[in-house]
Amino acid sequence: MQASSSMALDRLQADATPHEKARQLVRGLQIDSSGLTDLKVTVEVKGSPARDLGPELSQILEQVIILLSEGKKVVVGSETKELTTTVAARQLGMSRPTLMKLIKEQKIPAHKVGSHFRINAEDVETFRQKQLAERFAAFAQLRDSEAEIGMNEQPQV
Repeated sequence: MQASSSMALDRLQADATPHEKARQLVRGLQIDSSGLTDLKVTVEVKGSPARDLGPELSQILEQVIILLSEGKKVVVGSETKELTTTVAARQLGMSRPTLMKLIKEQKIPAHKVGSHFRINAEDVETFRQKQLAERFAAFAQLRDSEAEIGMNEQPQV
């Protein structure tokens, strides 16, 4: 999103009018936080016929309206396909030097763009899921070990 679009969105949401209009719409359509599965949203540009946005885009806009009706701020962004090492490290919950070590050890794939490394966002998510699975497995193993030696038995009163 361009900075000017972001600033315009901030100005709009600082005004109470969109929130109130969203509240009125939600009340009028009797939408709750679970939403409506049969909501149909159309868009019309002056001089062109109205067009149905389809169920996928309608559901996204429905959620935006619900959030606005609750007085929440809505931020629209996009995911990039490539991440810097700083951003990737932040998403993985580790320091950049630790991430660089993993790249050097080829535990997470990366490629160079000029003199800087870039990591595919999918590879970051795959690595994060692998880490999570390893943590769950280690926890299960610890729990099983404690059960074997009777550490998790309730004390007698």
